[in-house]
Amino acid sequence: MQTQAYLPNLSQIHQTLHLFSDSFRALRVQVPTKEIERLAFFVHQTMQGTKRKFHTTAHVLEICEGMNPIQTLAGLFHDLVYWQVDEGFPQAKQGLLNELVEIRQNEVWIREKLPQNLVFEISLQIFAFEKGQKLSTMAGLNEFLSTVVALDELRHWLLWKDLLGVAACIEGTIPFRHLSPAGVSYWELLAQKLQEIAKNYEIRISEEENETIVKEALILANRDVANFAHPKIGHFLDNTWRLLPETNANMEQAGVYTLTDYRKALGKMEFFLGILKSEVIFHRYREIPNETDYQNLLNQAVQNLHLAYQYLGVKIAAVSLVEALAWATGGDAPVAMFLGDIRGYESGGIERAEDYLPEIELLSSENYNPLIDSLLTEGRTSPTDFDLQRSPLASFTYRLLGKRKTDQLLFFAKEMFNEKMTPERFLGQIREKIHPELVSFVAKACSNLAFTRKSSLEKWIL
Repeated sequence: MQTQAYLPNLSQIHQTLHLFSDSFRALRVQVPTKEIERLAFFVHQTMQGTKRKFHTTAHVLEICEGMNPIQTLAGLFHDLVYWQVDEGFPQAKQGLLNELVEIRQNEVWIREKLPQNLVFEISLQIFAFEKGQKLSTMAGLNEFLSTVVALDELRHWLLWKDLLGVAACIEGTIPFRHLSPAGVSYWELLAQKLQEIAKNYEIRISEEENETIVKEALILANRDVANFAHPKIGHFLDNTWRLLPETNANMEQAGVYTLTDYRKALGKMEFFLGILKSEVIFHRYREIPNETDYQNLLNQAVQNLHLAYQYLGVKIAAVSLVEALAWATGGDAPVAMFLGDIRGYESGGIERAEDYLPEIELLSSENYNPLIDSLLTEGRTSPTDFDLQRSPLASFTYRLLGKRKTDQLLFFAKEMFNEKMTPERFLGQIREKIHPELVSFVAKACSNLAFTRKSSLEKWIL
């Protein structure tokens, strides 16, 4: 039985209340209204932490749409702990989690000695973690601790069979995993772990039920990363952009982060998307999903990754010009100093350096990717509060140079980033080998805003 569908006409807290209430009702569990409210308030408040941009209540509601009650309860809890972004654990669960783990030099370790707690024992076995182990944010730390919280909250109401299902579904959302060294998928390993746990703790789960749990976990896991196969690249980039401030703390405040901060954040995302393979994003277990749907997911993910990588490359190439000018004229500075504030720009209410760039038309003699040009010129699907939706400087650069020369610019930029080339040499190479006026155009535009660097910038204006 599926829980009630995602109801965008209701507030997020009301939708969260519906999901808890419907899930318990579908499982034929009588949970007091006050307890349902407490759980919904706890999840919603935690997920709306001020530093979260992507892993929020909205994400939870999206992946829970149309899921069955076990998947829904897992979905509600699966991102509850987000240690590195929230800078700690949910306040209401600090006591519980501090019994399980300890923090050493900003790293999370499972304690060597643990109190007798069935929630801890089963969570450790589901994740195949051991006492004394260091946990990694890239290998299940948050999912593991979220599972502990989920089981601790739900153990008063659910059968252990169903609690195992919730735990398995959350474990399945650990992303980007390869086959084991023996070539076994982690879905097969999950099935084995479930069998062992059921046997060790005398939890009655049939082979058919075990198989169902694993398939439910896989379906939820694929739903959790469904954005990678979104048919609209602008929507995929929207969510990619929301991850930037979660993975780069200095990106939280628009107007404060520097040119180098911004470029490094884009570079980390470009590198990650450049090495990511579609087969570690989406998974298949037995006949779920069917072969056609699975291939469609992989193909769309490949296309989105390729376009996003190109898009990020153009943006990095463009901002490298300004970063080099900053370093060549006195040092790194806030993006807003050289390019202007983002607040109010989309509505035309604030001055930006791009206002002083000449108009550029696409040249038929150059090779362009029309999708990339459209993304740069028209913008991603939704605005953010820490970056422009459109990319006017990158659009200008791409239209002036075309794809081939933009790629060449990016190559030289990465040489500068790796300190194989000084900023001054980089700017000279652009003038000599890429376009004689590009540096001049950008320096002149920036000089209208960065007035404290005006005399130094004028040295780069033809």
